[in-house]
Amino acid sequence: MEAEVMIETIRMTIEKPSNILKSRKDADGLVFAKWEPHIYGGKFVVVAVIASPERNWIITAFISRYQPMGIILWRQD
Repeated sequence: MEAEVMIETIRMTIEKPSNILKSRKDADGLVFAKWEPHIYGGKFVVVAVIASPERNWIITAFISRYQPMGIILWRQD
């Protein structure tokens, strides 16, 4: 996957997620997940973000065949 495509996929996952979950490891952490049917025959793009009062930053982003587990804060209907 090209860098531009990866960056755009991460951006779209944060802007239009399927789910936003509370991080299980960090009180200020959010996990954004989006199903992408065109990535490797259908995978979840998962982006972990720290949303602290000082600033927001991405901790990690990865592709998973499984939907992330945890407390769902928001779900797209």
